[in-house]
This record gives sequence, C-alpha cells and structure tokens, in this order.
Amino acid sequence: KRRQQRARKKAEKVAAETSSKSSPHSPSKEAKDNTPPAKRETADDPATAAKKRLRAVNKKLRQIEAIKKKQSEGLELDDGQKAKLAGEGTLLAELEKLKIHAQS
Repeated sequence: KRRQQRARKKAEKVAAETSSKSSPHSPSKEAKDNTPPAKRETADDPATAAKKRLRAVNKKLRQIEAIKKKQSEGLELDDGQKAKLAGEGTLLAELEKLKIHAQS
C-alpha cells in the first residue's frame, strides 16, 4: 500500500510539473521537430520526394497486380480493390512522368 501511495504522489508531482511548464495552447519544444537534422534537410529535397513517390507508385502497382491475380482466380473483389483497379491508368501515367523526371 505504501508503495502505491508513493508512486501515486510521484506521478501527481510529475504531472503538476509538466502542466505548469507548458500551457495547453503552446506546443512543447520536443513536439516541434524531433526529426534528425539529416532527415530535415532531405525532406524538402524534390529529388528525394520524387524517389519516395516512385516507390509508392510502384507499391500500388504491385498491389494492383496481386488484385488482378485474385480476380483471375475467380475471387470476389471488394469496393476498395475495384477502386484500385480503376486507378491503374492514372498510376501508370504518373510512373512515366516520374521516370522521365528521374532521368533528367
């Protein structure tokens, strides 16, 4: 019982200290930007953003291929899968643009 009381008092003390240091309307310094400096520099880099988008588009196209395989096996597709299949043309066009951008 005593341990529980000490733990409770300690938790209340910590909570009181943290609430008095920062107001609820202003974010704390830790919440502002925890990303390492190296990652912060590349986050705004257009080449890095294009590479990320290229990976994302390729992943979606792989998912579409898996959906097509399921469809050819006769499985029923849900609405989300049908929507992905419908967006294949857009993804292929974007893939071409990204490849052209990567080459230049």
